[in-house]
Amino acid sequence: MANIVEKIIDSRLRWFLKKNNILDSRRNGFRRDRSTTNTLHDIQQEIYSTLEEKHLMGLVSLDISKAYDITWCPRILKILLKIICNAINDIPLFIQPPVKCTLFADDFNIFCRGTNSNRTKKHLLEAILALQAWTYASGFSFSAEKSQFIIFTNKRNIGNTSITMNNIPISIRKSIKILGILFDSRNTYIPHLKTIRNGLSYKNEYPIMSGSQIVGKSLLESIANI
Repeated sequence: MANIVEKIIDSRLRWFLKKNNILDSRRNGFRRDRSTTNTLHDIQQEIYSTLEEKHLMGLVSLDISKAYDITWCPRILKILLKIICNAINDIPLFIQPPVKCTLFADDFNIFCRGTNSNRTKKHLLEAILALQAWTYASGFSFSAEKSQFIIFTNKRNIGNTSITMNNIPISIRKSIKILGILFDSRNTYIPHLKTIRNGLSYKNEYPIMSGSQIVGKSLLESIANI
């Protein structure tokens, strides 16, 4: 009986939140028809447009320190009074154009693209400062050491692109994993496919059969030859 009541309450709350547009539209995860695919599509679309228009795009993957372990109880009560069910739901409100963001559960990314690396970096730093103001009000904190930064571009010389948070440098990467997908700076997916290849022992664990499974064999062999 308790499980049935829980499901009824959960269904009703989801309906109420959706009907009243309480959850930010940029938030995915734990919502009907809003999965990791939506977040990954948004990021991939920005990367594609960046490279197609010969721009560059900086993306900062921010680590919210123990997001669900350090939730500030007074803030939860305040949010519940406003009928907002998640303490980090309002974080996208602190991100202003031209910077964009994605939020999936506690996986938060900000990104900005343009033709000038210094201007793009400036916008990202301004967004990080705004997010620091959010931490003061919310009780959460970001871990600069666990956060990562990547530049998507086909340009060779883009100058100094270092990003800091609380005077701590955020590590610059040539590839970055977001929701299980490994994005690389040139959007080739080669590092991701190599990771898949290294994780597969398909000769022993995935025996190749005849017929329709020949396609699967060709795919696995293509990955193995990368």
